[in-house]
Amino acid sequence: MPYAGVLRGRGALVAGPRLGIVGSRKADAYGVEIAQRVATAAANRGVSVVSGGAFGIDIAAHRAALAADGRTVVVLGSGLSHPSPRTHLAVFEAAVDRGTVVSCFPCHRHAAQWTFLRRNEWVAALSTALVVVQAG
Repeated sequence: MPYAGVLRGRGALVAGPRLGIVGSRKADAYGVEIAQRVATAAANRGVSVVSGGAFGIDIAAHRAALAADGRTVVVLGSGLSHPSPRTHLAVFEAAVDRGTVVSCFPCHRHAAQWTFLRRNEWVAALSTALVVVQAG
């Protein structure tokens, strides 16, 4: 059964294969390198990269997909009016132009520990396949 719920977004969710790339927020250099390699390879093959926009593996995957002129889907753990983390706003804005930024939360929702768990469900639901690069 398909995943049910409401997504709010900016940009365009392009049809076609999507690869979820997730992992540790406290990734080491090797984990970041692997996330970048996988995201670049996916982008070069026309596969959109899906991740959560968080520190570590997530943001490395988004940046690599964008650097390869690929598409990326950022699934926020907050509402669209309060994208988190704020330090990644430039990547989120670039993602709107080369894919989409989505949230399953009302626009006013701030990030909280429980919202990231809910966000993870959407990363998986939006992905054709999912790769865990590095986990705690």
